[in-house]
Amino acid sequence: MERAVYVARAASLQLAEGDYTRLYFGAEFCQRLVPTTKELGKAIDHAAAHDMTFTLMTPYVTGEGLASLEPLLDVLADRVPDAEVVINDWGTLHLLEERSDALTPVFGRLLTKQKRGPRAVKLVGKVPDTMLDPLRSIGVTAPLFRRFLATHGIARMELDNPLHGLNVDLAAGDPPLVGSLYTPYAYVSTTRMCLTNACDRTREAVGIRPCGRECDRFTFTRTHPSMPVPLILRGNTHFVRNDVLPESLEERGIDRLVVEPEVPL
Repeated sequence: MERAVYVARAASLQLAEGDYTRLYFGAEFCQRLVPTTKELGKAIDHAAAHDMTFTLMTPYVTGEGLASLEPLLDVLADRVPDAEVVINDWGTLHLLEERSDALTPVFGRLLTKQKRGPRAVKLVGKVPDTMLDPLRSIGVTAPLFRRFLATHGIARMELDNPLHGLNVDLAAGDPPLVGSLYTPYAYVSTTRMCLTNACDRTREAVGIRPCGRECDRFTFTRTHPSMPVPLILRGNTHFVRNDVLPESLEERGIDRLVVEPEVPL
């Protein structure tokens, strides 16, 4: 099992040391947090110094966000041409295909459309597993979609570890896929209406406002009687923590763990 470590910011690169062979770096959920080319350079240097291969994370984007990714892809193609790029937006895939034949696209966890709602864990043990299977599986492993991914050179898929379980076999199918599983934080939902924005100032309502990078300073725990576990809010995205890994991961084609030493951005 390959062990990767994911840090979103250059300021957190000290967390990317230890028993890891790959560095994931960059913003996954907010285009306002896309690193600069200088920050990317620091991450590439860190990976090289620790003998790690490299994966660039990218978020869902607008046209402005796409423009911010262009120089990063150029730097990456020049300095680490065998690197991976995690795609969480179809526009980013198109941009990557236009700019580089060497970089390897990876299907991001925002596009896999897993059923992630933590309330589904309340059903475990109360209903037959056959009723839970649709919540534990994902449609993008269907043969038609596998062939679509293959036409774009995508052979790896990023996955969350939802509380109610994961029933995915990437290895069984044509063409076969391989997967990466994130731990311990499982993404639940995200939005451009950032709840953390201006959290330290009086405001009338949530909205899309100038970014003060409040997510660098604040992480919130949110509870509700309907939720079996607390939700973790960082920036514009909710997560749950799940420290229990599914069994037989490699037999199902999941050959990489992506360790999150802090809540992602």
